[in-house]
Amino acid sequence: MHSTFVRGRRFLAGSAFAATAAACHGASHVSEPTPTPFNVVRIEVPKTPTLTFDLARDALGALLEATPENTRWLPSAAVLGTRYMRKRSGPVITDILIIAAVGRQMTDTVHPKTLVEVSAWTIETPVARNAFGASAGSTQTVVPRPRPLSRSDATGWANVDRVVQYFVDSGAKRVP
Repeated sequence: MHSTFVRGRRFLAGSAFAATAAACHGASHVSEPTPTPFNVVRIEVPKTPTLTFDLARDALGALLEATPENTRWLPSAAVLGTRYMRKRSGPVITDILIIAAVGRQMTDTVHPKTLVEVSAWTIETPVARNAFGASAGSTQTVVPRPRPLSRSDATGWANVDRVVQYFVDSGAKRVP
């Protein structure tokens, strides 16, 4: 595998996790609700953070073609992720990262509820080709940037819907 491609995949995971972490960290200091970005689905799970973490791990693990990422532990959330690769027509490889940020504090101790934010990110990496169609290495460093996956990307967003449905089937509900 080409080293730039491998670095790009690691960059995707790191950048998307960093973006989600910043969003989770920023949201904990704001007293009024912030608008939900278009690539984020908020879910309220009627369970403790520990049980919700297990549920999120199971929901992301249900995506058969995906590879789990290492969990990032933040003061306000545990960030789980899974990624998979999708090849589009032409010389572009697309990585899609689905992230579930599980709140580490309960909103109500009598009736436990844990907030989860599911988001999706994508990165497109060009693959250089030589005259015979084989991948060619490049001396130029390509640093692809992750972008939020929109709901209009039906193929990629279907997996986000599967993760959200897994939570809903377990008693969770979507929140604005």
